[in-house]
Amino acid sequence: MSPLLLRPTRYDAPAAVELTALVQAWYTEIYGGTDDNPIDADEFVPPHGEFLVGFQPDAGRPGGELAVAMGGWRAWTEPFPITGARPAELRRMFVRAEHRGRGHARTLLTELERRAAAHGHDLMVLEAGRVQTAALGLYAACGYRPVPRFGYYAASSGAVHLGKPLGSDR
Repeated sequence: MSPLLLRPTRYDAPAAVELTALVQAWYTEIYGGTDDNPIDADEFVPPHGEFLVGFQPDAGRPGGELAVAMGGWRAWTEPFPITGARPAELRRMFVRAEHRGRGHARTLLTELERRAAAHGHDLMVLEAGRVQTAALGLYAACGYRPVPRFGYYAASSGAVHLGKPLGSDR
């Protein structure tokens, strides 16, 4: 199996746009519609955030590689329900269906956590839908636990809100 090559990429770059279209199609399958939580590509520009795309070699594609995974973090700038926390929000974690089960999501998540901590964040938070059982399993296995509801889907009964302290093995 080829390693996942992670590269900082603008959220509006072609590889990220391609993967975003795939994740939105998947959301339509599982939720009946796309995620309308607004995202601005500039939110993922260091030091306020970062977006990574994971590539694998693919001789059959122009450029010789295929974008197979993506995810980003952005600084949470609104008041957060945990006093003293400097949270970063995990956004748009996704792995192409045919590339799942290879550890790509865990590799990507670990790197996003490392980079957010390096920028002074002490907590990674996320919102995910209850129907995303594989993702919720990954987050639990990686140390994510329930946090107070926050953000765009705070009032949604189908949303799960999780967080993990950064900068330690907690």
